[in-house]
Formats: sequence, C-alpha cells, structure tokens
Amino acid sequence: MGGGKALIDGFISTFKDSFDASIHTTTDYLTNGKNIIGEIEFDIINTAEGFYIYIPEINTMYTHMLGHNCHSIVAGEAHEVCSR
Repeated sequence: MGGGKALIDGFISTFKDSFDASIHTTTDYLTNGKNIIGEIEFDIINTAEGFYIYIPEINTMYTHMLGHNCHSIVAGEAHEVCSR
C-alpha cells in the first residue's frame, strides 16, 4: 500500500485501539464525464497529469493531482518524470 500503509501504521502506533484502521472495500467508481453524488453533479476530466473535477453547481474546478503513475503532489509532467 505504500505511503498510505505507513500513515495507517503511524496512526495505529500513536492512537492504539482508538484508531479505526479498517480499510473499506471500494464498490463504486467515478468515471470520466458526468457523475451524480448526493444530487450534486461532478464532471470528471481525466488529463495526462491527474484529474480535473468540475462542479457546475458552484462553478468550481478542482485539480486532483494523484497522478496515474506516481502519487502525491506532482507539480507537472517534468516533476513526475524526475520522481520515477
């Protein structure tokens, strides 16, 4: 699980039994294009460097930079190539 596993292990070490370390099973996936969650439309736009999530109701575009080939903050294509 990589970095996510390290975070969970750290939380377990710190918070002991008060931390719920269970990992849910994914049952639903967002797809490119229009998705409705709780009556709110989200338009998922897949790009070479991550994803744009457009929320028309509030006229907002969110850039989610969990890249396709590597994780976390990727400042752009050059950064992603350097971090491999």
